[in-house]
Amino acid sequence: MIQGRFSNGRRKKIYNADVFSSDLKRYQLETLSSSPSDAYHEMVALAAEEGINLIRLIEIYSGRLSDRQTSDHPVLLHHETTDDNPLLGQP
Repeated sequence: MIQGRFSNGRRKKIYNADVFSSDLKRYQLETLSSSPSDAYHEMVALAAEEGINLIRLIEIYSGRLSDRQTSDHPVLLHHETTDDNPLLGQP
């Protein structure tokens, strides 16, 4: 017997992220998610668990953090302008 988890026909994959706090300290996180946008929301939640409440920039990459190459480009990028108060991670 083969067991598997199915989520609305969408297969989950690993995403990793560079999350920059408002003081531009970089945190690297990894999650299993069904899409880059779902990974973004999960990364915001993970960042909050790590105590990062004000996020300036999130770069989402496909695959494992340990496999990321310097030539890889993010599959999703979200940032706040430096003139605005950081809103990412805020309720």
